[in-house]
Amino acid sequence: MIDHGADGSPITAVPSLGFHFVNWSDASTDNPRTDTNASADLDVTANFDFDAVSYTTGTEVPLSVNAFIAAGSTVDFTLNYAPTPGTQLMVVEQTGPGFIEGTFDNLANGAAVDLTFGGTIYHFVAWYYGGDGNDLVLLWRDTGLAAWGNDQVVPSAVPQSGVLAGKLVSSLAGGGAHSLALYADPIPPEIAVAQPAETFLTDGSASIDFAAAAPGGSAVERTFTVRNFGSGDLTGLSITIDGTDAADFSITAAVAPVVAPGGSTTFTVSFAPSSLGAKTAAMHLASNDSDESPFDIALTGISLTPLETWRQTWFGSTATNAGNAADSADPYETGVPNLLVFAFFGPDQDPATVQLNQLPQPTSAGGILSYQFTEPAGVSGIIYGAEWSATLGDDWLPVADTGTAPDHIFSVPMDIDRKFLRLTVD
Repeated sequence: MIDHGADGSPITAVPSLGFHFVNWSDASTDNPRTDTNASADLDVTANFDFDAVSYTTGTEVPLSVNAFIAAGSTVDFTLNYAPTPGTQLMVVEQTGPGFIEGTFDNLANGAAVDLTFGGTIYHFVAWYYGGDGNDLVLLWRDTGLAAWGNDQVVPSAVPQSGVLAGKLVSSLAGGGAHSLALYADPIPPEIAVAQPAETFLTDGSASIDFAAAAPGGSAVERTFTVRNFGSGDLTGLSITIDGTDAADFSITAAVAPVVAPGGSTTFTVSFAPSSLGAKTAAMHLASNDSDESPFDIALTGISLTPLETWRQTWFGSTATNAGNAADSADPYETGVPNLLVFAFFGPDQDPATVQLNQLPQPTSAGGILSYQFTEPAGVSGIIYGAEWSATLGDDWLPVADTGTAPDHIFSVPMDIDRKFLRLTVD
């Protein structure tokens, strides 16, 4: 109470812990404030707001925006690694006043929570279970696998005691009045094998097909990725291959013997068959994984002749010597059957674009009738021949090949009135 025209005493608005002064209800921002020359009753209220809290990871990297509103303040969490199915991430209040007041204001029990790592969104479900500090558990609800990252060091600002003892802290919200931690339980070394890179295999039932390769031709390779989903080193990695056709499969790029938590390594297996037919083997990947050592993978492949390979290249991976893919078929009506396309134009020739006049043509010179041509690169298993006849009846007789591979020469003398010469392909 002051007299009319008198000056008041300084008044200071004092915020509670975790709050700061904003202004007075009459828009004045003076604090303390002193009202002078009082001329009427004055009733003002101090306005406060939550302190702006900087939430960072243990390495002081700003957290990505995925905000939960907790009692009026924004709490942002990100992931420092990609989770695996079964991961439970817990948000725990460590210090300060009642920052989480029972529930997050915008996060109902059972609500979907999306956290991001490396541009990938991982889906969790919120679960309030009523633990100390109004704990919130985020339950992983996807079924795909992903690798753990390496940033799993417990920040020094969070004492590793009580509920955090032995935990892996992935994100720390640290402010002057509040400290929240996002953490997960550690897990032992856990192997995961993928082929290709993000297609994960199942121990004991996985089978990798190397498709077709020709004996003596280029090997077919498959690269495998080994990941460690655990929080301890994956050690003792080694590979063996056994089974009926083990000799046709080999390790051409070895696996690293140790993979750190969240790390990965690759190895390459080559398929180089020595004979024709279907091939099978088994690969075993040993490690210190407690329940998947060895990690067993079946290996399969097939060794085809060059003609069979050509057939499947142009008529589909399951094509056989039948229908449009048959040796005698001319599906594109070019006048050149499939077998002749392969034999005279090679494995790179599209049967749809070949032309009849491109086949070897006979020549007659100096009283000699002949065929001369060069066998295309990549052709094998084909027997070239020639026959001559004087009548085009049943009197066809074989003609010797006097060329030197890959050149072929078939010739007959024109020592009678008429002679006919034709090529054969088997």
